[in-house]
Amino acid sequence: MAYLQVIFAADWYFLTRENFYGQDYYRPITQEAGQAVQISASGPDSDWESIGQAFFAAISGATKEVAIVTPYLMPPPSIVTALKTIALGGVEVKILIPEFSDAVIPRWCSFSFVEELLEAGCRLFFYQKGFIHSKLIMVDGVLSAIGTANLDFRSLETNFEITAFVYDEAFTRQLGAYFRHDLVNSREILLRDWKRRPRISRLKESFAHLISPMY
Repeated sequence: MAYLQVIFAADWYFLTRENFYGQDYYRPITQEAGQAVQISASGPDSDWESIGQAFFAAISGATKEVAIVTPYLMPPPSIVTALKTIALGGVEVKILIPEFSDAVIPRWCSFSFVEELLEAGCRLFFYQKGFIHSKLIMVDGVLSAIGTANLDFRSLETNFEITAFVYDEAFTRQLGAYFRHDLVNSREILLRDWKRRPRISRLKESFAHLISPMY
């Protein structure tokens, strides 16, 4: 909690040049029972892409399974490489994204990553019951990352974002149950079927991928 207060104060100062002082703004630090949680923040006020680097470390260190939920699948090259590498190495990778997005360019840009991830052995699922806006990564049943950051370059490289990394098996199992429930309301995309998509869809994906950094 104390670090969340520090992050808020730093972001507020970055935008307003106003500092917070005194006990009215900072609660005393005490020993509290609970789970081990690591808070990671990133934004244009830092030279370090902390959340993106943490995602990369968590994904590349997986030995059994990685489950991801994100409304936009537009990861930077390092994350794409990490996902493909672990999938080729036998780690089960499941990625859940909405089939119908709230924005046209991110939707088609997300689709542009599907084929290469499927070719590497990742499993892709399209959520069917509306737009899913969760941002979640689970690794090996012991680590969960949940917060504001989408798995896209804008969240990981440009925006002010914050993510909690929770090191707890029980919490991860709970999130895993939600994930499996969402999979029931999703359809899995198979490589052989995806390769048969219309040429116009491929053109839309390529165009969206090209202009997405300017979107």
